[in-house]
Amino acid sequence: MNDDIEIIVIDNNSNDNTSQIVCQYTIKYENLRYVIEPQLGLSYARNRGIKEAKTDWILYLDDDAIAFPDLLKRAFYLVNRGDFDCVGGMYYGYFEGERPKWIPADFGTKLKYSNDLQICPFNIPHGGIVLYNKLILTKVGGFDAHLGMIGKKIRYGEEVILQKKIYEIKGKIAFDPDLKIYHLVNKDNRLILKNMLLYKYELGRSHKLEENPSLTERLYRFGRSTLGIPKRLLLNLVKLLISRDYFWQNLLFDSFSPFIYYLGKLR
Repeated sequence: MNDDIEIIVIDNNSNDNTSQIVCQYTIKYENLRYVIEPQLGLSYARNRGIKEAKTDWILYLDDDAIAFPDLLKRAFYLVNRGDFDCVGGMYYGYFEGERPKWIPADFGTKLKYSNDLQICPFNIPHGGIVLYNKLILTKVGGFDAHLGMIGKKIRYGEEVILQKKIYEIKGKIAFDPDLKIYHLVNKDNRLILKNMLLYKYELGRSHKLEENPSLTERLYRFGRSTLGIPKRLLLNLVKLLISRDYFWQNLLFDSFSPFIYYLGKLR
């Protein structure tokens, strides 16, 4: 293992054999550390990582990520450039077991912002593959503990709000398509229709935080999405009848997800 890095595993109240597995490696590698964060929540775990880190840069990877072989090499390149405070990478969705037929094959893969390294808006980096300057994380106070996943409870927005604070203090934010991971998309039954709709609701809440639209605008969008349900149902029903690759789950999701999304924005 490269002596110029440290790997910190934050155990956020796991109930599996994480501790036994990690401890086998801490004996072998001095720069691998195992830390328990008892306060449940992704933001608490990430903030604990800031506190524990001895390096000047922090690369976050979620527990369901698989790094590309050149990930660290690319991270060192970005660190040595030194001209960014936050760099978001690219993630590609992967499935464990059989993918549900109604889920697109590219589901869970991030929309590529650009084909090369460049400055980007604050809401682009996300998905458990972001490289931060530790100093800038400290300046903005880390992640909002009220946001982010809490156990199996879906909640978003912690990354975007943090990066918005970085942007507001003139920090430089970039996207790098060569900073890459694979990301598990069907963890905790996320691909069940109910959870997919819940995801859209939480996404609406997250976008409300980053965009801060007026109440009038939110009510208008919510009203339009509500009135559009019958039309979407009819159009999607026709699509269901004529397409072999369109399923009843797609019909319900495509018909009701705009309403669910703007309901989240209305909260």
